[in-house]
Amino acid sequence: MRKILIVDDQQSYQLLIQQVLHDIDRDLDILTAYDGREALLNIAHSLPDLVITDTYMPNMDGMELIGYLSNLMDRPKIIVLTVNQMEPDRRAGLFGSPNNKAVDFSISKDRIESDLHTVVVDCLALHYEQ
Repeated sequence: MRKILIVDDQQSYQLLIQQVLHDIDRDLDILTAYDGREALLNIAHSLPDLVITDTYMPNMDGMELIGYLSNLMDRPKIIVLTVNQMEPDRRAGLFGSPNNKAVDFSISKDRIESDLHTVVVDCLALHYEQ
């Protein structure tokens, strides 16, 4: 069973993402975390196949979480949720070099409903029949 961790301090986004994921596959194991610290506690117990994280959160933001995940030997796939007004240098820091990417995909929060389905299917190489 594929395990996905959603990291966002806004419950409305967590619920929206869960809905999209359940539309893809009801058998996905979906975990949630309020911030990067809580996410690391979840990851310490069981490494997910995919992490979907916001960038701006209290305690530990998404950029710091991505930094920790980048150092793992078996790094999960990472989808980062951004906002349109994200600073250019912060956005550029998400993607590192072509051989050492910090994240796999970036989606604007205002495009979750339209883009997340396709990105998750591609990221996990799921076979999806409509």
